[in-house]
This record gives sequence, C-alpha cells and structure tokens, in this order.
Amino acid sequence: MMLFTFFLLIAAFSFAQTKVVKGKVVDENGIAVPGVTVLQKGSKKGTQTDKDGNFSINVTSGNNDLVFSSVGYSTQDIDISGKPFFTVSL
Repeated sequence: MMLFTFFLLIAAFSFAQTKVVKGKVVDENGIAVPGVTVLQKGSKKGTQTDKDGNFSINVTSGNNDLVFSSVGYSTQDIDISGKPFFTVSL
C-alpha cells in the first residue's frame, strides 16, 4: 500500500504543466527598466529583464503570481492568470 501511494505522488509531480509568460517592465514614464528581477512567487524560478525591459519566464501552472523587484523601485506582486504577455509599471 505504501509503495502504491509513493508511486501516485511521483506521478502527480511529473505531470506539472509549465507555460511561457512574456512581458516588459517600464517605469512611471514608460521607459524600459533593465535588470529587474522577475520571480515566480513561492518558487526558485526567476529571470531578469534585458536591456529593453523585456523578460520571458517558464512558470508552473497553478502558481499565478510573479514578483518584480529592482533597487529604487517598489516591489510589485502581479497576478498573471490568463495573460501570456503583459506590461508592468514599477
């Protein structure tokens, strides 16, 4: 019985789906912000914006929050539900 339960647990984790989310980070004037850290909340998955403020990150389905942080700006926690591309203003 214990072996069967362990197998089901492994099978559940092996089917976690991921999706690609892309976007751009700008300041209050609409100017791109490079070097912003983008993390999937509650995980170790992350990336940074490029010189044009663009980013792309693979996120695990079921966790719909990204956290954006950069020195000199307030941290933003954004719900990405149903959004394959979006713009974040810091």
